[in-house]
Amino acid sequence: MLKGIAASAGVSVAKAYKLETPNVVITKQEGCDAAAEIKKFDAALEKTVKDIEGVKERAAIRCTLNDGSRSRISWTNSLTN
Repeated sequence: MLKGIAASAGVSVAKAYKLETPNVVITKQEGCDAAAEIKKFDAALEKTVKDIEGVKERAAIRCTLNDGSRSRISWTNSLTN
């Protein structure tokens, strides 16, 4: 039987998800190409920034009020600033 903590009072029926800690094994590789790894990292970082920009745009659309004005949500970009 799984036990958990109630987030709020009441009864609800929904799927339950069990959070497990994965068994991660890290191995040191000799002779890897550091420049290639940095290039892959930079590409992943750039993709992440673009993904976050997309989330911000979608959130801004959802946060637009009926009169066309924006709600008081402000965004900062700490990845590129």
